[in-house]
Amino acid sequence: MKNLTLAVILSGLFSIAAVGADTESCPYTLASLVGNYAGTGTYGANVALALFTRTYDGKGHFTNPFIVNEPVVGSPKGDRQIVTGTLTGTYKVNCDGSGTLHKLVVTSTGVHVYSNDHFTITGAQWINGQLIGTSVDEAQDTPSAIVPGGVFLIRHVTRLPDIDGTE
Repeated sequence: MKNLTLAVILSGLFSIAAVGADTESCPYTLASLVGNYAGTGTYGANVALALFTRTYDGKGHFTNPFIVNEPVVGSPKGDRQIVTGTLTGTYKVNCDGSGTLHKLVVTSTGVHVYSNDHFTITGAQWINGQLIGTSVDEAQDTPSAIVPGGVFLIRHVTRLPDIDGTE
C-alpha cells in the first residue's frame, strides 16, 4: 500500500512539474491578445483600404468595427464608395504566437459571411507577467467578400495604450 501511495504522490508531482514546464515553453496564450488595437487592411495591390479598431477580451473573443474605401464596381470614372461594418468572432493563439481568427463579417452593403484568417504576433512585451502581443500581421484565407474581384486582404494591427496610461 505504501508503494502505491508513493507512486500516486510522485505521479502527481511529475504532473505539476510538467504543467509548469508547458507554461514556460508556451509563452503565447489567449491572454496574449487583450485590450484595444487599431489597424489597416490592404486589399490586393492597393485596390482598397480598410481602417479599423479591434477589442480582444483575452479569452478568445473579439469585436472589430471597420470602414473600407473601395472602388465602385463598373464605374467608368473610377468612383469610390465607403463601406462600414463589423467583424465579430473568436480567435486561437498557438504557443509560437501564430493563430487563427474565425469571424462573421456584416457590412452596410448587405454582406453577411463567415471567414477565417491566419495571424502571427510580430511584436510583444511582458506586461504584468503575461506576454502581450503589441503588433499582429494577418492574412485572410479566402478572397474578400467585401471588395469584388477575387482580391485578398492583409491586415496590420497595433495594440493601443490603455486609457488609464498603463499597458
